Amino acid sequence: MTDVVVTFRDADEPRPLSARLVATAHRHPDGWSLHIPEADVRTGHETVDEAVAALLRTTGIRRLLMVWTGPGPV
Repeated sequence: MTDVVVTFRDADEPRPLSARLVATAHRHPDGWSLHIPEADVRTGHETVDEAVAALLRTTGIRRLLMVWTGPGPV
């Protein structure tokens, strides 16, 4: 399994502000770990879709920019 980290930014923010990191998710053998620094939240999820849903619920963000450091969701 290739190591994959996803970073999330608020797509509704003006471009200079959308560079602000909202959260990160890391894929591991058991699923995905999600970290939302501003909310001091760390959670585990089976799929990246579940991690994204948790991020949207926690932050109230409506649209995300997702930056993949690996090959993408699998």
